[in-house]
Amino acid sequence: MRILVVANETLAGAEVIEEVAYRSQGHEAEVLVVSPMLQKSRVAHFTGGSDDAARAQAENRLRESVNALNRAGFRAEGRLGDANPLQATLDAVRDFIPAEVIISTHPPARSNWLERKVVQQARKKLEIPVHHIVVDLEHHTATVNADARGEKPAAPRLRLFHFADYEAAMRIRDSGFLDESDDSEGKPGVWMIDKRVGRRKEDRIAFTVTAPIADITPFERTPGFHEERRFFLPAALINRFGPAVAVDDDTAE
Repeated sequence: MRILVVANETLAGAEVIEEVAYRSQGHEAEVLVVSPMLQKSRVAHFTGGSDDAARAQAENRLRESVNALNRAGFRAEGRLGDANPLQATLDAVRDFIPAEVIISTHPPARSNWLERKVVQQARKKLEIPVHHIVVDLEHHTATVNADARGEKPAAPRLRLFHFADYEAAMRIRDSGFLDESDDSEGKPGVWMIDKRVGRRKEDRIAFTVTAPIADITPFERTPGFHEERRFFLPAALINRFGPAVAVDDDTAE
């Protein structure tokens, strides 16, 4: 399975590796990592200036991410792409022919790519799935996860999802999860599910965490009319699993 990852400043983040691992479950993954950056900007080309510093930073992020993906068991390569992120994506899809694309950006308020609707345009132009993940560098350090997936996990883990409106999403981003409702027994907690099928809404932001199955099984609830597994977890327990990652995905899983 071939996966294309497109990112710039958010490239060298553990979230990127987690998303690649999630998308490639059950398949051997070959990953191409692309950072949109020309060797020399148009202004520098005509003025004789140099983009050496910016290029060196981009190459360093590429090298760190490729090394981390290789350590995690993926076959990964990296390259610089066109300065236009959409064009860089289309060029890489044409050359690499991936099964899926992952685009990583800053949060909406600070993302030039989202302002330019790069993700939406890529989805319109490409017939393959284009997934979007958000990496918030201001609220936690996105570092390369050197050993997260290179070794067999000590215990089985499950990826869980929680859906929040904008105001609640900002609270989760700033303070982590908070107990928000009571279950039938009057206990506070947070509802989470193991799928996103049929649950995507334009006014909701999906957050995901990966948790040890043994830790969350006591909090599983009877599915009822729902097809997915449902969990009512104490917020303090969820926050122990690490910072939640905001995801945006138009495709069913």
